[in-house]
Amino acid sequence: MTAPSLPPSGIPPASPSYVRFVLGMMMLVMIINSVDRTVLSILVENIKADLLLDDREMGLLLGPAFAVFHILASFPLASIADRGRRRLVISLGLFFWSLFTVLTSLVAGFWSLFLLRMGVGIGEASAGAPGQSLISFYVRPEQRGQSLSVIAIGSVLGLAVGMMLGGYVSEWHGWRMAFIVAGLPGVVFSVVFFTTIREPVVPNRGVSWLDTLREMWTIRSFRWIVAGQATALFASMGRNLWEPTFLRRVYEMGAGEAGTWYFLTSPLAVGARHLPRWALR
Repeated sequence: MTAPSLPPSGIPPASPSYVRFVLGMMMLVMIINSVDRTVLSILVENIKADLLLDDREMGLLLGPAFAVFHILASFPLASIADRGRRRLVISLGLFFWSLFTVLTSLVAGFWSLFLLRMGVGIGEASAGAPGQSLISFYVRPEQRGQSLSVIAIGSVLGLAVGMMLGGYVSEWHGWRMAFIVAGLPGVVFSVVFFTTIREPVVPNRGVSWLDTLREMWTIRSFRWIVAGQATALFASMGRNLWEPTFLRRVYEMGAGEAGTWYFLTSPLAVGARHLPRWALR
């Protein structure tokens, strides 16, 4: 049985309202993604005191425990998504990374927290590339740039929610409850996403992700873009992950106050430039 043919534009038929719905759903996915990724940053001091950890151990939890496994999982998950399973990959990833976030409330020490952060990193690899692929198949080429900005907007909004809500919840109910509040919405929303998003029916090219990577790596500009982005993120994420702790230690702020001031003085200014370009014309 042959796959259904696409219209001349190469875009699956969908009403403008449904395309906007897909964009809104992906923004919510990225908000939850960013909340669960960054909520640990505002809780460093609380977790250190409760679990008797030091800055070296917290650095491993903030960085390698998440980032290394996130990178390694990104390639195979993106490949599975491109074989016509975008909706499944995103919704399952959302469910599991949110579940791991909730389970973080039960940790008893460094290694249990390390394993759960590793699980969050692997799960969150299901959102970035598969989400961009899903959006690209619903949006015309000339509109993809502004449409893909929902990824950036959702990440910034999620950073705000993770820092401020996580900080205040930890002050009122403890840091363990902050992880529960951060993770539960994603567990529920994963079901909503799977049942409301239609998988675009597109021909399967059958090209492996390794072949794709080899082909792209031959493009000189692509190699420079990867190197530049990696260098920029190495500097910015290191600062972003520790800046809330800096505010708490140096200026003796509470978790909620530090999260609020951090968001207002750093991510908000960077993310604001994406806002005028996200809506489809």
